[in-house]
Amino acid sequence: MLRRPQRPLAWATLALCLSASGAYAQGLQTTQDDARKAVGEAFPVRVLGLAQFSAPAAVDDDPANDLQAAYLLRVTYTLNPTFSVWVAGGVSQRFFQANEVTCGDLRALPNYMASECNGLPDDVWDPTHHTEEAAGAFELLDTVLAGVARTPVKLSEDLTLRIMHELAAILPTSRISKAQDLYAAARYRTRFLLPNVLPNLTVLAIPRVSYRFHRYAEAAGQSGPAITQLDVGARVGADYSLPVSMGVGASAGTRYLRRYANREGDARWLQTWDYEAHLTYSPLAWLNFGLGLEHGEPVIRNGVRNIDLFDRDRTRYTFTALATY
Repeated sequence: MLRRPQRPLAWATLALCLSASGAYAQGLQTTQDDARKAVGEAFPVRVLGLAQFSAPAAVDDDPANDLQAAYLLRVTYTLNPTFSVWVAGGVSQRFFQANEVTCGDLRALPNYMASECNGLPDDVWDPTHHTEEAAGAFELLDTVLAGVARTPVKLSEDLTLRIMHELAAILPTSRISKAQDLYAAARYRTRFLLPNVLPNLTVLAIPRVSYRFHRYAEAAGQSGPAITQLDVGARVGADYSLPVSMGVGASAGTRYLRRYANREGDARWLQTWDYEAHLTYSPLAWLNFGLGLEHGEPVIRNGVRNIDLFDRDRTRYTFTALATY
């Protein structure tokens, strides 16, 4: 059975843009909302829904420059004020910009039906491998099961450091994870949030580590690259509350990805980095809208250290709508 070859640089770029908001963390604003609202709620079940639309800095006929959408749902159950569990899942959608999109060798769709032909989570456009089976309007994302333990540490009369330890299991329900024969992934991260370090200013730091269990060390194909085994990283950010229920903020992070060892026993490390900035508006206590700018890329490209703050393909604009119940 033929499997689509992977392109690690393109996929790493796409993953970085998604991780700027955080897989199922819904960005910096939602992380703070978790800390402010999750402790001491009378009703133990909380449902969070999110829709995010994103577009690259330049949209053209290159299928790599696609409009994208993600629809996420997370259900949290609070066992007590210091411990909760949650499950999250969702789907993504891509809208090709080419005038004509080919699905396989015999079918062509006009651009207004292009969402019927997405099926390329690895950001690769290859008609010879893009079959009818791969075509679909929506693409499942991985499912996440997690437990969160909260530890407030009082630093002074006005300052309380909120520490959240999160252990999660990531299940392979997305096409890319299935294509890479992922059994499961384990992720641990700690969130340090310090609200009101200055009036209306919240700062945070999030170290994290993830280990992925794959059946094979390399993707399928004659030149299939090694698959990521270990993911270690950290993120820092700040958020400032404005009048009229608005806020601004930004965060930046870096990740070190260790590939599985190749046939010669050599393991390769890849460093990536990303940043995001956002403006939020909360007209109601349970409703939040956000505009954002996200950028992510490998630190070393084409064999040299090559860092760009803005790029037509790797910089994206986002619009997010988030509701909680």
